[in-house]
Amino acid sequence: MGYRIGGVMAYNPVEGEPVHVALVQVLSFGFEGRDGRWIAVPVSPAP
Repeated sequence: MGYRIGGVMAYNPVEGEPVHVALVQVLSFGFEGRDGRWIAVPVSPAP
């Protein structure tokens, strides 16, 4: 039915590469109406 971006998270550890994640809500029709599920999508940081 649709997608929504819920937010973006970034983690910068003291050692190692930063981690970026986009939170995407997937909307669909379920048994009793609309359902929403969250997917965490890793994002490569820009060089």
